[in-house]
Amino acid sequence: MAMAVTIAFGITGELAFPEQRVVFFSAVTLSVFTAIGGSLIKDVLSSRKVLLMTDEGYAVPVVIGCLVMLVTLEFYTNLTTEAMIAGTVIAFPLRAAAIHWSLRLPS
Repeated sequence: MAMAVTIAFGITGELAFPEQRVVFFSAVTLSVFTAIGGSLIKDVLSSRKVLLMTDEGYAVPVVIGCLVMLVTLEFYTNLTTEAMIAGTVIAFPLRAAAIHWSLRLPS
């Protein structure tokens, strides 16, 4: 559930960038900040453990999903829905695999 909310925040942040024609790195950075920031606020308001402060690699699937979506939108500007689906289809299984196999970031 938390990953779905984080992906939704990232998609929301990314949808503003194709019309703005911002630099690609800035779009990825701001999209990830939107996703992680929204998820962080959700965790704090719901008094849950903040996953960003752990070694679970919570942000890595978000970064990869945002990259996939922005690359898709960069080359195919009219495929917004498909770009959202592509980013989600990449990010969600990466996070699920990290949970299933207890993958951690190196210390």
